Amino acid sequence: MPPYRKPISAAEVSDASSTRPDTGAICASGDSIGADNHRHDDKLDTPPDAVDVTFGIHIPLRDGVHLHANLYRPREQSAPLPAIFTLTPYSADNYHDCGMYFAAAGFAFLTVDVRGRGNSEGEFEPFLNEGQDGHDAVEWLATQPWCDGQVAMWGGSYAGFDQWATLRLAPPHLATVAPVASVGTGVDYPALNNITYTYVMQWLTFVGGRTPNNNLFRDQRHWVHQFRRHYLEERPFDQLDQVVGFPNPHFQEWIRHPATPLHWQRLLPTPAQFAAIDRPVLTLTGHYDDDQPGALYYYRQHMLHGTAAACDRHYLVIGPWDHPGTRTPQSQVGGLGFGPASRVDLKALHRDWYRWVMRAGDRPAFLRDRVAVYLTGAECWGYAPSLEAVTAGCRPLFLQSDGNGASSAFAAGDLVEAPSEVSGATGGATAGAQACGTAVHSVPANVVAAAGTVDSGTAVDVAPTMTVVADDAVTSSTGEVMENSGPNEAGNRTVMAPDTSTTGAIAPAPLRSWDEYAYDPRDLRPATIETEPFDNWITDQRYALNLFGNGVVYHSAPLPADTDIAGQFRLLLWLELDVPDTDFLATVYEILPDGGSIMLSQDVLRARYRHSLTEETFVTPGTVECYEFARFPFIARRLRRGSRLRLVIRCPNSIYWQKNRNSGGDVSRETAAEARTAHVRVYHDTDRPSRLEVPLAAPLWSEPADSPSSSSPASS
Repeated sequence: MPPYRKPISAAEVSDASSTRPDTGAICASGDSIGADNHRHDDKLDTPPDAVDVTFGIHIPLRDGVHLHANLYRPREQSAPLPAIFTLTPYSADNYHDCGMYFAAAGFAFLTVDVRGRGNSEGEFEPFLNEGQDGHDAVEWLATQPWCDGQVAMWGGSYAGFDQWATLRLAPPHLATVAPVASVGTGVDYPALNNITYTYVMQWLTFVGGRTPNNNLFRDQRHWVHQFRRHYLEERPFDQLDQVVGFPNPHFQEWIRHPATPLHWQRLLPTPAQFAAIDRPVLTLTGHYDDDQPGALYYYRQHMLHGTAAACDRHYLVIGPWDHPGTRTPQSQVGGLGFGPASRVDLKALHRDWYRWVMRAGDRPAFLRDRVAVYLTGAECWGYAPSLEAVTAGCRPLFLQSDGNGASSAFAAGDLVEAPSEVSGATGGATAGAQACGTAVHSVPANVVAAAGTVDSGTAVDVAPTMTVVADDAVTSSTGEVMENSGPNEAGNRTVMAPDTSTTGAIAPAPLRSWDEYAYDPRDLRPATIETEPFDNWITDQRYALNLFGNGVVYHSAPLPADTDIAGQFRLLLWLELDVPDTDFLATVYEILPDGGSIMLSQDVLRARYRHSLTEETFVTPGTVECYEFARFPFIARRLRRGSRLRLVIRCPNSIYWQKNRNSGGDVSRETAAEARTAHVRVYHDTDRPSRLEVPLAAPLWSEPADSPSSSSPASS
């Protein structure tokens, strides 16, 4: 698991191309949007004499408060123009380059401080006032002599939320919005699936006061230290603001509402408001965008409730980007490299969008259809008329294990295409001998592998079939190390053990009907692999290789051919717990033929919210239920021939996540004294066939990858 919510970069705080086309792919060769001659940093070459700047415009609001704005217009503007504005808590000055760019392109552009931030009046209450204030700003701007009555909005993250909050109130002069990486309040912030994270306090510190605390916010070593301190002192989550030195009423108010959708839904458009949206919308997000859940929530709700005509004017772009990359695409994210086609000139795309909608220009050439999706591995763009059309179907892979169990990446279970033939009644030879909560095999305590290192710190390439011999390695009765033989032709793994029969043959261990692991909230060993910030969070394997007995791992057989996936994974697990509540984290990886790893997607689930995010249903210990993990982020990738899929299931125990101590109490206020160890059984038999559903891509990407073949994740 990467640290949830990667740090905001300089690109984020200064955010940063007709007729219906044929479905197809754009690769870097031959398409101008991927050409290297585009600039993708925040310093745009706008001649200083091309733009007039007016500092300190005051926008009146209905309650008498005034917002501060800086106005950028083409020099010697003689006729009114469409106006574009961004509403930001990160200081209007940070968007100076954007103002210069869009003014030079023929628009009036305003950078506006939200209420209570920067030079604006009033009190800043995160998210609460932006819809009403945005509405008032639109209507005031439309009356200004330099505006032709058409007003648009621009921006990402918080400024993406602003746009939806404003659009839901339907100001008459709002011509279009282009929300990027939009925060979904109660969807992905300040919690994901009702599980919050320590980044919340990092962000609240960033926006504490009236001006951004940029240096403090970006000091990642400082924040790792603060989060480790909170974790190692075993403090309740509600004391996090005290630990970091910034007691905060917003933080305390937010954690008072653990069922986050109930508290935040008032800020989201209602079904009726989605149905009433009739303005063109351009939505952007990324595979690794922390706010992808929010961005796609807005998009899907509009598709569900909007009219056919309105939905036809809503375009969606999903690139290979992380959160800041949705404004300034980079050639590498988290250790994973992308082809030139990924580096779209997004400011030019927005410019062309506004020209199309407000100045009767041509539709941006990049928008060949209503949905554009980038396929990593192939390094191509594909197009479809809807997001559903991107996915052709799903392939179920069923969990299975033998006497080796599934306790680590080095002693993993299998993902197979047919359900297990083991009866739930018999449970296999090994299962009947194990009491719930007794680990069959735990990860050796002296193996601490981070970023491909094992124990001594020597770099290694770790493949799924690699055998690690350690203190508690599995041995036979004669003391021989029972090495993993690797996959057989069916992709199933066996443990080769001495056979006591007279033939001397080696027999595979019998299949079992369940695997199990234990999560002890008082186990602080995971902090040993979270001592410093790390950048390669997509390709780093430290979490998968260091479970500390808290988790199970399953591998598929090697893929016989390149395989395109696009959509959302879905995981159905039959689970038994002995506590009333705990949290789960499920992560899917591609394991390359050389043992390198690419994190594809992950989902989290709190057991008490397994049926609904708005109602608690505590677990009855000892019962077996099916848990559905259906909120994996969207991913699109060409999996390489010879790669495997890896599924890791565990309970989050990290400095970056709110810790569930399993007592069934208020998770934000649980203490270490209330902690209970959770023993988790994962069943996979004929009656309880746990499975991972893999989204298979529709044939939208027909062209070969433009990047050279390489086994390195950084260029894969």
